[in-house]
Amino acid sequence: MFKQTAFFVDAGYFLESSGHLLYGSGRGSLFLNTNAIANELSAAVEPITEGNRIKTEERGRLLRIYWYDAGDARHGLFSSLAQCPSIKLRLGRLNQNGVQKGVDALLALDLVTLASERAISDAIILSGDEDLVPAVEMIQRKGVRVHLLGIQPAMEGARNVSQKLRHEADSFTEWGRDKLDPLFFRKTPNEYGDTDPAFLNSVDTYIPNAAGGRPAASAFSNKMDSDFLMDDPETFESDLRERIAHFVDSLDEETKIYYENGVADAAQIGQPFPIRPEHDAPLLKIGCQVLGVPRIDPDWRRFVRAAFLENFRLTDEEDDLG
Repeated sequence: MFKQTAFFVDAGYFLESSGHLLYGSGRGSLFLNTNAIANELSAAVEPITEGNRIKTEERGRLLRIYWYDAGDARHGLFSSLAQCPSIKLRLGRLNQNGVQKGVDALLALDLVTLASERAISDAIILSGDEDLVPAVEMIQRKGVRVHLLGIQPAMEGARNVSQKLRHEADSFTEWGRDKLDPLFFRKTPNEYGDTDPAFLNSVDTYIPNAAGGRPAASAFSNKMDSDFLMDDPETFESDLRERIAHFVDSLDEETKIYYENGVADAAQIGQPFPIRPEHDAPLLKIGCQVLGVPRIDPDWRRFVRAAFLENFRLTDEEDDLG
């Protein structure tokens, strides 16, 4: 019997509900570990679909993950998601008030189209929106099993999934903190005035081989004696690298292995690799101290972060030995 599953992710619901559960605020508090999210969604297909049907010898396969959101496709988050295996980005638009438009319609249309074309036997829907009920009923009449995936409400006794949608689905699964925590970082401006995230969704940051480039002259604009800095920027680069190397030496072995493996994997697929918030803040403090500034310029932030990741790049010889 033909078995193929498509995963439909209502990103607005997913991120807003996850933000409230993890940090007490909405999606604005989150930075996404996009690779971890793609892996977790893919890994969830079999437990969700196989755990809610009569057992057979044949196992289904994942067609793809459809990610529904709104905004400019050039946004760093969307660029990063689009590069993840099996993810298909489907974008609606934002109106002048920042409200999503057309996202639910896209999701419903794809559900019905794939069911009509007999491209899927199962649909996993990560959403809580009652507006999807008509589409769910329609594809069920075509023989598609619908598995609803919800996010645990932040408050006990509260609901963030439509009861009607839940009743119509063939199965219901709920993700809590244990599933969500590895997928996100919290967005917190740090004490040095750096409001940039410790985990950026932009693909033009945190690229390890960027450390060789020198920050632009504008990077010194917040330093009173900038003329002196411009006379010998190599000194500051050297001092920064040395201080960052000492910081890396202070990390435990498990953390070093985490970054070594992560940087290597990211380089293989041309993806940026995130620096954890607990390491990013001390790095920026080092930058402020060496440069003698209260707030580090964006160019120098990129330099500091890239210089940190350079410490975890394996040489060709080390890679061969591995």
